[in-house]
Amino acid sequence: MDAAIAYRIEHPETPLSQVSDRFNVPKSTLHDRLTGTHVPRGVRTVRNLSIAEEGVLVNKINKYADRRTLFEPRHVKELAEKLCKQQVGRNWVLTFFQRHVSLGYVNQQRLDVQLAIFG
Repeated sequence: MDAAIAYRIEHPETPLSQVSDRFNVPKSTLHDRLTGTHVPRGVRTVRNLSIAEEGVLVNKINKYADRRTLFEPRHVKELAEKLCKQQVGRNWVLTFFQRHVSLGYVNQQRLDVQLAIFG
C-alpha cells in the first residue's frame, strides 16, 4: 500500500485504477488513504495535513535537496501552513521529520539542536 501511495504522489496523472492494478491493492482503499478518509490503525490521530498533502511536502523538500538548496525547518512549517491553510503546532515540524526520516537535505545541525531542546 505504501508503495502505491508513493507512486501515485510521484505520478498524479496516472489513474487510480492503473496504480491499484500495478500494486495489487484495492482502488477504494488507495483512494481513501490518499485523501485521508481512512488511515491505518495506529495512525488515527488528528492530522494537520492528509497523507497525500504530506507527500506533496516531502516531494517539495526532496526537489530542493536535489538542487542542494538549504531547506530549514521554518521553511517546512511555512509550506505546511500554506497547504493546510491553518497554523501547525509548535512541535509539528519535529514530528514531521520523525515520520519522514528519509527526507533530503535540510539544515541538519539546526534540526539536531531543536530535537535536543524539545525532545
